[in-house]
Amino acid sequence: MIIKRTAAAVLFALILLSACLCGCSPAPEKGFTIPVSPIERSFYELCKKQYMDTELEQIYSLMVEENDMAKLDKSYPVECLRKDKDGYHIIYCGKRKILLLSFDQNAAFTEKPKLESIFFVTKTRGYFDELQPGDPIAKVQSIDPTGFYPFLIEGSDAPKVSEHFTEDGYHTTIAYDADLNIMSVDYDVA
Repeated sequence: MIIKRTAAAVLFALILLSACLCGCSPAPEKGFTIPVSPIERSFYELCKKQYMDTELEQIYSLMVEENDMAKLDKSYPVECLRKDKDGYHIIYCGKRKILLLSFDQNAAFTEKPKLESIFFVTKTRGYFDELQPGDPIAKVQSIDPTGFYPFLIEGSDAPKVSEHFTEDGYHTTIAYDADLNIMSVDYDVA
């Protein structure tokens, strides 16, 4: 009798535990195979696989050429999905670079040039803490010479904003005035 009660209690506990695990885990985001990644964890914490630079370029090319999320996820499983005001971003990590694939609010792929999709990863966020409004762009470039400075490439019509991804998982955005002095420095977990 005691064995039957113990077995019944264990069985009930297992059923309850499995129901909680199945019901409590977040559902995949519509149009994707995984839920939106927790903001408390950086992309480097979420990405279990690190890709070589050439593999990041292959992943980019696969998405641009085929625009097939299922095929992408089958070949290169999605491990980090972020959502912001513009839509969604999938991040693939490399040793020195990351690939950022962008999607609109409806989960449709938004093709961007490779230069605006593959970014070098730089030092930790702490290096950017020393930057202050009024500092020249040269100070930023001394901290991150490989950052994304599109206004220096595309001409004066591009917004004067640089982007930097750090090895501790932060996305730093720096806005500049007409004289290329810092106006603001903003951080978020990438």
